[in-house]
Amino acid sequence: MNNIIFIEIIYFYSLVFSILNFILIFLGNVQNNSFLFIWITVFTFMLYKKKNKNKKFLFFSLIPAFIPYLFFNSINYILFITVISFCSYYFILKVIDNINYSNASEQFTKTLYILSAIIFISLLSGKIHTLNLVCAPYIFIYLISSITLLRTLRNIELTSINKKIDKINLLYSIIISVSSLILSMDNLRKSFYQILLNTYFFITELFLHVFYYVLLFIGYILSFLINILRNILNRIIINNVKVQIPQTPVEKLKNTDYKSVSSFIVSNTVLNFIFKGLICLFIIYIIIKIFKRYSIKNKESEIYTEKKEYIKIEKNNPLGKIKSTVLFKKPKDYSEQIRFYYLKFIKKSIKNKIEIKNSDTTFEINQKSSTTFDREILNSLRYIYINVRYGNMKPNKNVVKSFIEDYKKLNTVKK
Repeated sequence: MNNIIFIEIIYFYSLVFSILNFILIFLGNVQNNSFLFIWITVFTFMLYKKKNKNKKFLFFSLIPAFIPYLFFNSINYILFITVISFCSYYFILKVIDNINYSNASEQFTKTLYILSAIIFISLLSGKIHTLNLVCAPYIFIYLISSITLLRTLRNIELTSINKKIDKINLLYSIIISVSSLILSMDNLRKSFYQILLNTYFFITELFLHVFYYVLLFIGYILSFLINILRNILNRIIINNVKVQIPQTPVEKLKNTDYKSVSSFIVSNTVLNFIFKGLICLFIIYIIIKIFKRYSIKNKESEIYTEKKEYIKIEKNNPLGKIKSTVLFKKPKDYSEQIRFYYLKFIKKSIKNKIEIKNSDTTFEINQKSSTTFDREILNSLRYIYINVRYGNMKPNKNVVKSFIEDYKKLNTVKK
């Protein structure tokens, strides 16, 4: 359990440091605050351990949070440390014990938009180099810790805490801690950045080396076709004027070294940005493919593969009605009838003041609804629904009838 708490702390502070450092970039006073990040992370973890023992001690234990004031004397960093200190107090009192998979996944999605905006603004304002130095390490740590936390919370919801998950969390905690330490050291960070830069140059030259010969081959084919066209047109005389076609630039291309093309792309800001973007998209594509392959390999060990339900609550409607991808009209198809009545069950849950979010899965919906409806009936509805939607079950008339009967029992069997 301590490993999960530690990951949550890193997840929270890496995001806070990313945003606050971004603000400091535009205030014109940015220092290396990696020591502060390590200090506040360890301090918050120790503070959390004392939380349930002595509430009074919890308040007075805020005093050590202000020790970094001795190392930072600018007004911007005094405000920075003050905000961080009170964030730690708020985090351990209000946030740390209330994090679950549902709200963490929603938070992660929203945060990706914030981080994308930060990077975009930095590019437009010419602050991208400074962003790489002061924000990139924390963004990197945030992404690692977020994915780790989401995976852990999901496993806990499905299988509860066990020794295997605890060992995995310990390993992830060590990886994140080592990454934090490496990225906090200027020399190591510069070396790591240089390795990435050299890798980028290598990929660029390798790509252009292949692309160069492909382009040259296409050029020879076009040159051959153009020469044929030139010979045909040169025989045509209109008003004693020959029709001429300019020479093809294939010879110039053949004499151009691909390395000079690579240097031109790297030195050109726009082309460099586009090429880096293409490489990033390619890497993301490879990662997605790897994860898909991994999920297919481990499909047998999972209970089922479940996506979030397509539920959207109308914010402008005070009754909180739901829109669904399925029209609210009883369909004739048996599979669609199952989905139809499951949607009615969700509507019924919301009418009973059960808070259902658009990111909730059937597992999470059942957990929330079990406080109002009978758990056995909910499990029966869910079992049929997920097998129809995600499995290979083809429901017949009897299955649909049983599903509808269970749905109607919800009105009579309540807690």
